[in-house]
Amino acid sequence: MRIGRVCLAALAAAMSVPAASAKELKPKFGNIDGVYYTDVSGNREACRQAIKNKIALCRQNTNFESNTKNREYAGCLRIFRQQAQSCVTHFRHQMSKCDLSGAARITDFTGFSCEVTKTVVEEDSGPGISPLDERMKARTGSNLRAGPGTNHRVVGSLRTGQEVQVTGRAGDWLRIAAPGGGTAFVHGSLLAAMAGQAQRRQPAGRTAPESDRVNPALASASGRCQAAIARANAAFKATVSCRGLKRCDPVRRRKQAAYGAMGNACCGAFRASSPRESEMVYRMKQACDRYKRNDAFDRCKRGGGSFSKCIRLLRPR
Repeated sequence: MRIGRVCLAALAAAMSVPAASAKELKPKFGNIDGVYYTDVSGNREACRQAIKNKIALCRQNTNFESNTKNREYAGCLRIFRQQAQSCVTHFRHQMSKCDLSGAARITDFTGFSCEVTKTVVEEDSGPGISPLDERMKARTGSNLRAGPGTNHRVVGSLRTGQEVQVTGRAGDWLRIAAPGGGTAFVHGSLLAAMAGQAQRRQPAGRTAPESDRVNPALASASGRCQAAIARANAAFKATVSCRGLKRCDPVRRRKQAAYGAMGNACCGAFRASSPRESEMVYRMKQACDRYKRNDAFDRCKRGGGSFSKCIRLLRPR
Protein backbone atom coordinates (compact mmCIF):
# COMPACT_ATOMS: atom_id res chain seq x y z
CA MET A 1 0.00 0.00 0.00
CA ARG A 2 2.96 2.30 0.63
CA ILE A 3 4.06 1.97 -3.01
CA GLY A 4 0.47 2.56 -4.16
CA ARG A 5 0.29 5.80 -2.17
CA VAL A 6 3.55 7.01 -3.69
CA CYS A 7 2.31 6.23 -7.20
CA LEU A 8 -1.01 7.94 -6.60
CA ALA A 9 0.73 11.01 -5.23
CA ALA A 10 2.93 11.13 -8.34
CA LEU A 11 -0.12 10.76 -10.59
CA ALA A 12 -1.94 13.57 -8.78
CA ALA A 13 1.12 15.78 -9.16
CA ALA A 14 1.38 14.99 -12.87
CA MET A 15 -2.25 15.87 -13.51
CA SER A 16 -2.15 19.18 -11.65
CA VAL A 17 -0.71 22.53 -12.70
CA PRO A 18 2.95 23.20 -11.72
CA ALA A 19 3.30 25.19 -8.53
CA ALA A 20 3.72 28.94 -8.58
CA SER A 21 4.40 31.53 -5.93
CA ALA A 22 0.76 32.47 -5.45
CA LYS A 23 -2.24 31.75 -3.27
CA GLU A 24 -3.38 28.14 -3.34
CA LEU A 25 -7.09 27.50 -3.93
CA LYS A 26 -9.04 24.46 -2.71
CA PRO A 27 -12.45 23.09 -3.81
CA LYS A 28 -15.48 23.33 -1.54
CA PHE A 29 -14.60 20.32 0.68
CA GLY A 30 -10.85 20.97 0.69
CA ASN A 31 -8.74 17.82 1.08
CA ILE A 32 -10.59 14.63 2.09
CA ASP A 33 -9.68 13.37 5.56
CA GLY A 34 -9.20 9.69 6.36
CA VAL A 35 -10.27 7.74 9.44
CA TYR A 36 -8.53 5.61 12.10
CA TYR A 37 -9.72 2.35 13.70
CA THR A 38 -8.05 0.89 16.79
CA ASP A 39 -9.53 -2.54 15.92
CA VAL A 40 -10.83 -2.69 12.39
CA SER A 41 -11.91 -6.36 12.69
CA GLY A 42 -14.89 -5.27 14.78
CA ASN A 43 -15.80 -2.42 12.42
CA ARG A 44 -15.46 -3.90 8.94
CA GLU A 45 -18.81 -2.75 7.59
CA ALA A 46 -18.41 0.68 9.17
CA CYS A 47 -14.94 0.91 7.59
CA ARG A 48 -16.24 0.04 4.12
CA GLN A 49 -19.14 2.47 4.45
CA ALA A 50 -16.79 5.23 5.61
CA ILE A 51 -14.61 4.73 2.53
CA LYS A 52 -17.68 4.75 0.26
CA ASN A 53 -18.63 8.09 1.83
CA LYS A 54 -15.11 9.40 1.18
CA ILE A 55 -15.38 8.35 -2.48
CA ALA A 56 -18.72 10.15 -2.76
CA LEU A 57 -17.07 13.30 -1.36
CA CYS A 58 -14.24 12.99 -3.90
CA ARG A 59 -16.74 12.94 -6.75
CA GLN A 60 -18.58 16.00 -5.44
CA ASN A 61 -15.38 17.95 -4.75
CA THR A 62 -15.03 19.40 -8.27
CA ASN A 63 -15.93 23.07 -7.78
CA PHE A 64 -15.86 25.92 -5.29
CA GLU A 65 -18.40 26.70 -2.59
CA SER A 66 -19.97 29.51 -4.66
CA ASN A 67 -20.93 30.00 -8.32
CA THR A 68 -19.24 33.40 -8.27
CA LYS A 69 -15.91 31.80 -7.45
CA ASN A 70 -16.56 29.06 -10.03
CA ARG A 71 -16.84 31.72 -12.73
CA GLU A 72 -13.93 33.78 -11.44
CA TYR A 73 -11.55 30.82 -11.33
CA ALA A 74 -13.12 28.62 -13.99
CA GLY A 75 -9.74 27.22 -15.01
CA CYS A 76 -9.48 25.46 -11.64
CA LEU A 77 -12.58 23.33 -12.23
CA ARG A 78 -10.91 21.12 -14.83
CA ILE A 79 -7.97 20.61 -12.46
CA PHE A 80 -10.31 19.70 -9.59
CA ARG A 81 -12.11 17.13 -11.78
CA GLN A 82 -8.81 15.41 -12.54
CA GLN A 83 -7.79 15.48 -8.90
CA ALA A 84 -11.18 14.04 -7.91
CA GLN A 85 -10.49 10.99 -10.09
CA SER A 86 -7.18 10.48 -8.29
CA CYS A 87 -9.01 10.89 -4.96
CA VAL A 88 -11.49 8.13 -5.89
CA THR A 89 -8.63 5.80 -6.87
CA HIS A 90 -6.81 6.57 -3.61
CA PHE A 91 -9.72 5.56 -1.38
CA ARG A 92 -10.54 2.48 -3.47
CA HIS A 93 -7.01 1.26 -2.75
CA GLN A 94 -7.62 1.94 0.94
CA MET A 95 -10.65 -0.41 0.97
CA SER A 96 -8.44 -3.50 1.48
CA LYS A 97 -7.46 -2.15 4.92
CA CYS A 98 -10.99 -2.93 6.12
CA ASP A 99 -10.10 -6.66 5.92
CA LEU A 100 -7.14 -6.33 8.31
CA SER A 101 -7.03 -7.11 12.02
CA GLY A 102 -5.96 -4.70 14.71
CA ALA A 103 -5.35 -1.00 14.08
CA ALA A 104 -5.94 0.46 10.61
CA ARG A 105 -5.53 3.99 9.30
CA ILE A 106 -7.43 5.09 6.18
CA THR A 107 -5.10 7.83 4.98
CA ASP A 108 -6.11 11.33 3.89
CA PHE A 109 -6.15 12.49 0.27
CA THR A 110 -4.29 15.81 0.12
CA GLY A 111 -4.02 16.25 -3.66
CA PHE A 112 -6.59 19.02 -4.17
CA SER A 113 -5.02 22.37 -5.12
CA CYS A 114 -5.05 25.07 -7.79
CA GLU A 115 -2.80 28.13 -8.10
CA VAL A 116 -4.45 31.55 -8.50
CA THR A 117 -1.89 32.66 -11.11
CA LYS A 118 -3.02 29.93 -13.50
CA THR A 119 -6.68 30.91 -13.52
CA VAL A 120 -7.18 34.46 -12.32
CA VAL A 121 -8.17 37.09 -14.88
CA GLU A 122 -5.87 40.11 -15.00
CA GLU A 123 -7.53 43.31 -13.79
CA ASP A 124 -5.03 45.89 -15.01
CA SER A 125 -5.08 47.37 -18.48
CA GLY A 126 -1.65 46.18 -19.54
CA PRO A 127 0.27 47.35 -22.60
CA GLY A 128 -1.52 47.50 -25.94
CA ILE A 129 -5.05 47.77 -24.48
CA SER A 130 -6.98 50.91 -25.38
CA PRO A 131 -9.91 51.87 -23.12
CA LEU A 132 -13.53 51.52 -24.32
CA ASP A 133 -16.92 52.01 -22.70
CA GLU A 134 -19.63 50.28 -24.71
CA ARG A 135 -22.52 47.91 -24.07
CA MET A 136 -22.57 44.89 -26.38
CA LYS A 137 -24.14 41.44 -26.60
CA ALA A 138 -22.88 38.00 -27.67
CA ARG A 139 -23.71 36.98 -31.24
CA THR A 140 -23.31 33.31 -30.27
CA GLY A 141 -22.08 31.19 -27.41
CA SER A 142 -18.36 31.84 -26.96
CA ASN A 143 -15.45 31.28 -24.61
CA LEU A 144 -13.94 33.96 -22.39
CA ARG A 145 -10.17 34.00 -22.06
CA ALA A 146 -7.68 35.38 -19.56
CA GLY A 147 -5.89 37.38 -22.26
CA PRO A 148 -6.31 38.58 -25.87
CA GLY A 149 -5.66 35.39 -27.84
CA THR A 150 -6.54 31.68 -28.07
CA ASN A 151 -3.25 30.83 -26.36
CA HIS A 152 -4.72 32.15 -23.09
CA ARG A 153 -6.69 29.98 -20.67
CA VAL A 154 -10.48 29.73 -20.97
CA VAL A 155 -11.96 31.35 -17.85
CA GLY A 156 -15.68 31.33 -18.62
CA SER A 157 -18.24 31.61 -21.39
CA LEU A 158 -21.04 33.75 -22.79
CA ARG A 159 -24.42 32.51 -23.99
CA THR A 160 -26.06 33.79 -27.15
CA GLY A 161 -27.57 37.25 -26.60
CA GLN A 162 -25.90 37.80 -23.23
CA GLU A 163 -25.12 41.49 -22.59
CA VAL A 164 -21.66 42.60 -21.45
CA GLN A 165 -19.82 45.85 -20.77
CA VAL A 166 -16.78 46.34 -23.01
CA THR A 167 -13.94 48.13 -21.20
CA GLY A 168 -11.01 47.89 -23.64
CA ARG A 169 -9.63 46.69 -26.96
CA ALA A 170 -6.42 44.78 -27.75
CA GLY A 171 -6.19 44.34 -31.51
CA ASP A 172 -9.12 42.15 -32.60
CA TRP A 173 -9.94 41.22 -29.00
CA LEU A 174 -12.23 43.05 -26.59
CA ARG A 175 -11.83 43.22 -22.83
CA ILE A 176 -15.12 42.92 -20.95
CA ALA A 177 -16.38 43.02 -17.38
CA ALA A 178 -16.73 39.27 -16.76
CA PRO A 179 -20.17 38.08 -15.55
CA GLY A 180 -18.62 36.49 -12.46
CA GLY A 181 -16.40 39.45 -11.59
CA GLY A 182 -13.04 40.68 -12.82
CA THR A 183 -12.26 41.02 -16.52
CA ALA A 184 -11.94 38.65 -19.47
CA PHE A 185 -11.32 38.80 -23.22
CA VAL A 186 -13.45 37.73 -26.18
CA HIS A 187 -12.85 38.11 -29.91
CA GLY A 188 -14.55 41.22 -31.28
CA SER A 189 -16.32 39.30 -34.07
CA LEU A 190 -18.32 37.39 -31.45
CA LEU A 191 -19.94 40.55 -29.99
CA ALA A 192 -22.50 42.92 -31.53
CA ALA A 193 -23.30 46.52 -30.58
CA MET A 194 -26.54 47.10 -28.69
CA ALA A 195 -29.42 49.07 -30.25
CA GLY A 196 -28.84 52.81 -30.05
CA GLN A 197 -25.05 52.50 -30.10
CA ALA A 198 -22.68 52.85 -33.02
CA GLN A 199 -22.60 49.63 -35.01
CA ARG A 200 -19.90 48.50 -37.39
CA ARG A 201 -21.63 47.32 -40.59
CA GLN A 202 -20.28 45.98 -43.84
CA PRO A 203 -20.46 48.54 -46.70
CA ALA A 204 -23.49 48.06 -48.94
CA GLY A 205 -22.96 45.46 -51.63
CA ARG A 206 -20.09 43.69 -49.84
CA THR A 207 -20.33 40.18 -48.44
CA ALA A 208 -18.56 39.04 -45.32
CA PRO A 209 -14.88 38.33 -45.98
CA GLU A 210 -13.73 34.74 -46.27
CA SER A 211 -12.03 35.00 -42.88
CA ASP A 212 -15.46 35.45 -41.21
CA ARG A 213 -16.95 32.28 -42.68
CA VAL A 214 -16.82 28.97 -40.86
CA ASN A 215 -15.18 26.20 -42.88
CA PRO A 216 -17.77 23.35 -43.04
CA ALA A 217 -15.08 20.68 -43.31
CA LEU A 218 -13.33 22.05 -40.25
CA ALA A 219 -16.60 22.21 -38.28
CA SER A 220 -17.28 18.57 -39.20
CA ALA A 221 -13.77 17.54 -38.14
CA SER A 222 -14.23 19.39 -34.86
CA GLY A 223 -17.47 17.48 -34.23
CA ARG A 224 -15.74 14.13 -34.83
CA CYS A 225 -12.94 15.17 -32.50
CA GLN A 226 -15.37 16.15 -29.71
CA ALA A 227 -17.20 12.81 -30.04
CA ALA A 228 -13.87 10.95 -29.82
CA ILE A 229 -12.93 12.97 -26.72
CA ALA A 230 -16.19 11.91 -25.02
CA ARG A 231 -15.49 8.23 -25.77
CA ALA A 232 -11.90 8.54 -24.51
CA ASN A 233 -13.11 10.18 -21.28
CA ALA A 234 -15.61 7.36 -20.71
CA ALA A 235 -12.90 4.74 -21.34
CA PHE A 236 -10.54 6.49 -18.93
CA LYS A 237 -13.20 6.53 -16.19
CA ALA A 238 -13.74 2.79 -16.73
CA THR A 239 -10.04 2.09 -16.12
CA VAL A 240 -10.12 4.17 -12.92
CA SER A 241 -13.14 2.19 -11.68
CA CYS A 242 -11.71 -1.24 -12.58
CA ARG A 243 -10.18 -3.45 -9.91
CA GLY A 244 -8.15 -6.61 -10.53
CA LEU A 245 -5.26 -7.06 -12.97
CA LYS A 246 -6.65 -9.75 -15.31
CA ARG A 247 -10.17 -8.38 -15.21
CA CYS A 248 -8.93 -4.91 -16.14
CA ASP A 249 -6.79 -5.90 -19.15
CA PRO A 250 -9.71 -5.65 -21.65
CA VAL A 251 -10.76 -2.34 -20.08
CA ARG A 252 -7.25 -0.95 -20.54
CA ARG A 253 -7.14 -2.15 -24.15
CA ARG A 254 -10.44 -0.38 -24.85
CA LYS A 255 -9.03 2.76 -23.28
CA GLN A 256 -5.93 2.58 -25.51
CA ALA A 257 -8.13 2.07 -28.57
CA ALA A 258 -10.33 5.03 -27.58
CA TYR A 259 -7.28 7.26 -27.16
CA GLY A 260 -5.96 6.08 -30.53
CA ALA A 261 -9.29 7.01 -32.14
CA MET A 262 -9.08 10.41 -30.43
CA GLY A 263 -5.61 10.90 -31.91
CA ASN A 264 -6.86 10.01 -35.40
CA ALA A 265 -9.82 12.36 -35.09
CA CYS A 266 -8.07 15.32 -33.44
CA CYS A 267 -4.49 15.34 -34.72
CA GLY A 268 -5.13 16.44 -38.31
CA ALA A 269 -3.47 19.58 -39.64
CA PHE A 270 -6.04 22.37 -40.02
CA ARG A 271 -5.73 26.01 -41.04
CA ALA A 272 -7.41 28.53 -38.72
CA SER A 273 -9.05 30.98 -41.13
CA SER A 274 -11.39 32.77 -38.70
CA PRO A 275 -11.57 33.48 -34.95
CA ARG A 276 -14.31 30.92 -34.44
CA GLU A 277 -12.34 28.32 -36.36
CA SER A 278 -9.30 29.19 -34.27
CA GLU A 279 -11.30 28.04 -31.25
CA MET A 280 -12.07 24.74 -32.99
CA VAL A 281 -8.43 24.19 -33.88
CA TYR A 282 -7.31 25.10 -30.37
CA ARG A 283 -9.62 22.49 -28.83
CA MET A 284 -8.47 19.84 -31.30
CA LYS A 285 -4.83 20.66 -30.59
CA GLN A 286 -5.44 20.26 -26.85
CA ALA A 287 -7.01 16.82 -27.42
CA CYS A 288 -4.19 15.83 -29.77
CA ASP A 289 -1.57 16.81 -27.18
CA ARG A 290 -3.43 14.78 -24.56
CA TYR A 291 -3.42 11.73 -26.88
CA LYS A 292 0.32 12.09 -27.52
CA ARG A 293 1.10 12.29 -23.79
CA ASN A 294 -1.00 9.19 -23.08
CA ASP A 295 0.61 7.31 -25.99
CA ALA A 296 4.08 8.21 -24.70
CA PHE A 297 3.12 6.94 -21.22
CA ASP A 298 1.80 3.63 -22.63
CA ARG A 299 4.93 3.10 -24.74
CA CYS A 300 7.12 3.85 -21.73
CA LYS A 301 5.28 1.26 -19.59
CA ARG A 302 5.39 -1.36 -22.36
CA GLY A 303 9.12 -0.73 -22.66
CA GLY A 304 9.61 -1.60 -18.98
CA GLY A 305 9.98 1.94 -17.68
CA SER A 306 9.33 2.63 -14.02
CA PHE A 307 6.08 4.29 -12.98
CA SER A 308 7.89 7.37 -11.64
CA LYS A 309 9.72 7.79 -14.96
CA CYS A 310 6.70 7.19 -17.20
CA ILE A 311 4.26 9.34 -15.20
CA ARG A 312 6.30 12.44 -16.04
CA LEU A 313 5.31 11.97 -19.69
CA LEU A 314 1.66 12.71 -18.78
CA ARG A 315 2.48 16.24 -17.64
CA PRO A 316 1.41 18.99 -20.05
CA ARG A 317 4.34 20.68 -21.78
